[in-house]
This record gives sequence, C-alpha cells and structure tokens, in this order.
Amino acid sequence: ETMTMLRSTRIFDRLLVPFPSSDVEPGDNWETDLVDTTLAPQGLGSVITRGTLRMTFEGTVDTLGVRCWKIDLLSTDLEQSGEFSNPSMMMKLGGKGTVRGTSYHDVTTGAVVVSSSVWDTKITMDITGDQKFTVPVDSKLVLSLTQRRTP
Repeated sequence: ETMTMLRSTRIFDRLLVPFPSSDVEPGDNWETDLVDTTLAPQGLGSVITRGTLRMTFEGTVDTLGVRCWKIDLLSTDLEQSGEFSNPSMMMKLGGKGTVRGTSYHDVTTGAVVVSSSVWDTKITMDITGDQKFTVPVDSKLVLSLTQRRTP
C-alpha cells in the first residue's frame, strides 16, 4: 500500500530542478508549476498538491569536491485538497504550505550532487462516517538526495 502511494506521487521529481531554457546569471529566477496527485493508500480518492516553485541561481560553488551550480528553491503558495474514503468513513482535506530548499548540480553534467528541501504544510481533515470530527494536521517533510561518489 505504501509503495502504491509513493509510486503515484511526483514528490521525488521536486528533487530534480528543471533548468531554464536560456542562460542565467547569479540572482536570476525562473518558475515552474507544481501539480502532484497522490492516490489514497487504501480505499478511493486522492490528494492534489498545487503551487508555483521559484528557482534562483545563486552562483557556482564547490560542494563535495565537485564544481556545482547552487540553486535555491522556494514555494510559498502550496495548496492541498482532496478526499478519500474507505467502507467506514469519508475524509476531506484542504490546506496550505511552503517549500524551501537548495540544490547543487555538477556544472559539467547537470546531475544532482546534493539536493534538499523542507515541505511544511498545515491542513484540516474533515472526517465523516460513524463519527464526525475535524483534525488539524501540521506536517514537515524533509527530502534529501546526495549523489553516491566512487573514489
């Protein structure tokens, strides 16, 4: 069930920065739309995450012994919504959040050397069925990727 949920999400795509189509200088930004649908691990339904991810080229630095482009990531307009059910209850959720992170890419290949981001969300889940109640949920998801280097 967990693997089905992970396969349905595109959150791991967020570790890979889309490069702009034109040259950039330090301080330049570009944006991409985030749209991610995660299927419910049990039952029916899904959660949709939307927002705009802004990348800022910070310059060229040495990281883990590799000459890298440093790119900062920021989204302050994440929105999550969805609903899912199982035989005994129905859940609707909605909320907002942010993403902040940094990605380092090898200047020769463009490959990720190190990338990390923190996703903070605050949502409300309305649950109905045999009982009805509302649950506030504050979550923090930390994603980190480091390229394996062989000597």
